[in-house]
Amino acid sequence: MIDICSFHDDFYKEIADRASSSRIQKFIISSLDLHVDQSASCCLGKFLGLLPHMTHLEICSCSFHGDFYKEIADQASSSQIQTVNLDFSGNHYLPEQSQSAFKQLAKFLYSLPCLTTLEIKDNVCLPDDFFTELASLAASSQVIRKVSAQAVETCMDVEAPLLLFTNFHTVVKLAK
Repeated sequence: MIDICSFHDDFYKEIADRASSSRIQKFIISSLDLHVDQSASCCLGKFLGLLPHMTHLEICSCSFHGDFYKEIADQASSSQIQTVNLDFSGNHYLPEQSQSAFKQLAKFLYSLPCLTTLEIKDNVCLPDDFFTELASLAASSQVIRKVSAQAVETCMDVEAPLLLFTNFHTVVKLAK
């Protein structure tokens, strides 16, 4: 678990280099602020993508540079991740993320071959592009079995999250 920490960029590079030999199964990142640190964000994304035994990933109240999302999306297809919990509360930089970063996050989620549970929660203000991309990918997904979203708000279009959830195989309750 990485929680409210500040490490030198060399730390992130080192863990990325050693990821493939790791036996980590559950990884939780909480309150990590790397939105202006491209190198650390990229290396952390690479690290997460290269963990061969990880089945559970939680990201809570974190902010990353856009390259983090690209790196995890690029590595997702070989992942063993079954459960992803995303909690964007406390992420004041979320509205500043590029459209590309949100599309990469959506690509990551739907490129996970073993993903069965996805949870998005706590006062999220996600752009419509995120939900639109998820919806287009969800239409072809046969993997995800459980989806939940709590306190989801979109910045523009109320229909965007509904479009996403109509493409899943389960009933989703949006709770505010």
